[in-house]
Amino acid sequence: MSVSLVVEGGGMRGFYSMGVLSRMLDEGIRLPRVIAVSSGALAAARYLAGKTGVGFVRELGGTRDLLRPAGLVSPRGGLLRTSGFIDRAVPRDVLDAALCSGAHLEVSAVRARDAQLTWWASDDLASADELRERIVASCSIPVVMPIATVGGEVYVDGGIRDSIPIDRARDEGVTHHVALLTRPRLYRKGRQHLELYLRWWLRPYPALRRAMLERHLSYNSSMLLAKSEEDAGRAFVFRPGKTFMRRFEVNPEKFRVAYEAGRADCAARMPALVSFLDSATDAPALRGAAVDAGMRDSHGMRPVADGRKAAGGR
Repeated sequence: MSVSLVVEGGGMRGFYSMGVLSRMLDEGIRLPRVIAVSSGALAAARYLAGKTGVGFVRELGGTRDLLRPAGLVSPRGGLLRTSGFIDRAVPRDVLDAALCSGAHLEVSAVRARDAQLTWWASDDLASADELRERIVASCSIPVVMPIATVGGEVYVDGGIRDSIPIDRARDEGVTHHVALLTRPRLYRKGRQHLELYLRWWLRPYPALRRAMLERHLSYNSSMLLAKSEEDAGRAFVFRPGKTFMRRFEVNPEKFRVAYEAGRADCAARMPALVSFLDSATDAPALRGAAVDAGMRDSHGMRPVADGRKAAGGR
């Protein structure tokens, strides 16, 4: 059997996921297959680099200088400039370390011209710049953020099509999942109320506009799948007990509260998590100092290839 780490997006709500991942790193749990969407890709890259610690929360401070109004808005422009926040969250050293970790990371985005979901794997990327380009595309929320391009194609936020990509892991033959969600158990998304705005902003991309208007259906379906897999014992799901902040929060105190809640939830459920991983991999969970020398072999980590060195440190 095999295990994937599935990380939802959710903008600044992802600080909860960072807290969970930080505690997992403290316990030496570094899963080798990570599938992430939107801002979840930022948390995932930091996790694979071993750098999801509280220092990042302190360092970031407020986002008022990082999420800035873009001025004159166009369909390709967006309301906010977000490159400052993304570069602070995943600077080059983090991206390099994630690529050198030996883990398999997948990030998704939606192709604007036909609203098709596209996946990129770290195994196929040659540089930190290529990984950054794809993470930016995965985080590019239409209307709010500038539209991103990869290989001459326009892409937007992968969460439009699949916010909690357990299906992606199952399609690849992965049987068990640790899923990090950013909404409470009973949350269900409502229909978009911005149809007139979407018609104008996304007028070059009618298929994408339709996908945006139907996003609540795909999101709620993903939530139901996560619950179904959890009930069947195939998924270990972390989710906050309440919504700590809106997607584009700028209050650093709320970042800290969400982050600490993630750490606390993970600490409280650590014995159950280790038991789940042990049963899912048919091998005892290796923890502590042994993990510092490399990834968790008992959880399926392949050897580091192509002369890359395993990244360490937090």
